[in-house]
Amino acid sequence: MRQAETDGAVVKRANLIFICADQMRYDALSVTGNRVAHTINIDHIAARGATFHRHFTPNQICSPSRATMATGLYPRHRPWWR
Repeated sequence: MRQAETDGAVVKRANLIFICADQMRYDALSVTGNRVAHTINIDHIAARGATFHRHFTPNQICSPSRATMATGLYPRHRPWWR
């Protein structure tokens, strides 16, 4: 972890890697219970980090979903895709 100083206090910053695979269902990974797919590397990352088990998307298609993740805005607050 990198550290930053703010007013004399040391603040630890977490390293974050956000992996987003386009067109992949939640149950397509062996870490989520799929017995056919063998996703060894993703399973290793999931075992050492955080995984989401209760999540949703405010959009039904890919491009607006990626725009939501990139901007942090709900679809109704973006001027495009209205």
